[in-house]
Amino acid sequence: MTGSPITAPAVPAIALQTPNALLRSGPFGSTATRSPTRAAACSRSSHTDPPRPDEPQLGDAREVPSLAVLVRPVGQLLVLEPKRFVDHMHNSQGQQRLASPAGLGSLYERVLGEQATRLHAQVAALHCGTASLRATGRMRVERGSGLLSRLVAMVVGLPRSGSDVPTRLVIVRHGGCERWVREFGGAAAIRSQQTGGRAGELVERFGVLAFVFVLDVAGEALRFRQRACHVRIGGVRLPIPSVLAPCVSAVVAPAACRGAVVSVRVDTRLLGRLLAYEGTVQVQEILR
Repeated sequence: MTGSPITAPAVPAIALQTPNALLRSGPFGSTATRSPTRAAACSRSSHTDPPRPDEPQLGDAREVPSLAVLVRPVGQLLVLEPKRFVDHMHNSQGQQRLASPAGLGSLYERVLGEQATRLHAQVAALHCGTASLRATGRMRVERGSGLLSRLVAMVVGLPRSGSDVPTRLVIVRHGGCERWVREFGGAAAIRSQQTGGRAGELVERFGVLAFVFVLDVAGEALRFRQRACHVRIGGVRLPIPSVLAPCVSAVVAPAACRGAVVSVRVDTRLLGRLLAYEGTVQVQEILR
């Protein structure tokens, strides 16, 4: 892959920046000035793809692979066993047992509180709904440049580098829980489960690996800042040493055309950059 190396986004005074200023410091540089390639990708993201039979629907219960993680001492890798996401939210008659707290809206609205009202409508359409949805788009994906980081990315199954990677996102919502399925090109799907934590926190689990994020709104954009990372097995929670723990940061801002611009980077202190991706996604279908 050719192109300039990824640089880390700037953090100071981020709450005072506009969405374009936020994204200018993103892992792929400025998004305020769209290249012909980016504009074409944005246009292509508006086309509706036919639903795929393997997409999760409400009420599914299936075995899915979790994201392998670094949890051993330095230099050791552990690929976690698949984790079973069993849907306990419907009884045998198919009636929903777990519902959103009355009057509190979606998961992200509950986590953000009054900040949710400051989100741009294009960002809120992706994150603040209560119905399941399917979205598509195009992403620029880049793995880290180091030998060890590339090896870890390959073992874990992170998507390959590419300048215009077709991307699919399915969000299945059940009350206070959301299941996210991300697909980048032909790579294996990355599956996670999101729930609310303490006030202002979002917990996202990839198998037994859990990330705790603090969410805030800056210039109508949604920002994810990682607060903690740990391994959770049953009721046991084991913090991962900071030298080994992946650190994830993300910004979701309104796109110039339609949809939202997503900018994500994954780093480690030991190996440096593992993955970064940025591009536009647009909701294509609401799944009832």
